[in-house]
Amino acid sequence: MNGRARTLHSRHDRPDLRGNLCGTASTAARDSAERALWRMMSFYDMPLADLDAASVADPGWALPHVMKAGYLLSLTDPSLVAEAAAHLDAAHARAASCTPRERAHLEATQQVLEGRWTAACRSWDALLVEHPRDALALQWAQLWDFYRGDAQSLRLRPARALPEWDESDPLWAYVMALYAFGLEECNLYPQAETSAGARCRPTRGCPGPSMRWRM
Repeated sequence: MNGRARTLHSRHDRPDLRGNLCGTASTAARDSAERALWRMMSFYDMPLADLDAASVADPGWALPHVMKAGYLLSLTDPSLVAEAAAHLDAAHARAASCTPRERAHLEATQQVLEGRWTAACRSWDALLVEHPRDALALQWAQLWDFYRGDAQSLRLRPARALPEWDESDPLWAYVMALYAFGLEECNLYPQAETSAGARCRPTRGCPGPSMRWRM
C-alpha cells in the first residue's frame, strides 16, 4: 500500500458505538448504519431507508451496500437475490473504503449469496474472535445458523461474545435475546426464560424510537 492509500485509509477509519473501526469519516453515515443495525436486531421496521441515507451521506462507503445485500438475502426470497447481488457488486466496487472487519463482512455475505452458508458462518466466527462486539456479525451468523439448523452455534456464539458486552450498550438486550433463543433451541427452556425474561423491561438509548422494550 502506498503512502497516499495509507493516508486515505487511516482518514476513513473511525469507530462505531462499539469501538469497531468503520470505513467512513461521515458521522451521518455511521449514525444511519447504526440505526439500520438496530432495526435488523429489533425487527422494528425495515432498515432499507436508513441504509439509503448512509449511502447518500457517504456514497463511497461499501458497508451500507453489504448490509442491504445481507438483509435482502436474509429474507430468503428468490426474487430479491438479483438485487442483493447488485448491492454486493456495488460494495466490491467500493472495497477500497473497507476496513478489514468490513471486508470480512463483504466476503461472508458473498458466501451467503453463493449458497455457502456454513462457510459464511465460519467467516463471521473468525471475525468475532477479533471483534466480539460486532453486533452485525452476531445477528447475521444467528440467522444463518437458524436456517441451517445449527442449534449449538445458536447458543455458543452469543455466549462467547457476551462477556465483552454490558448493559450500557443500546444493543445489549438484543444480544441477550440471541443467547436466550439459542438456549431455547437447545431445549434449555428454564435458562432461556430466565435470560429473556430478565431483559423484558423498558430501555432507552436505542438509535430508533426513544423507548423500546427489551426482548
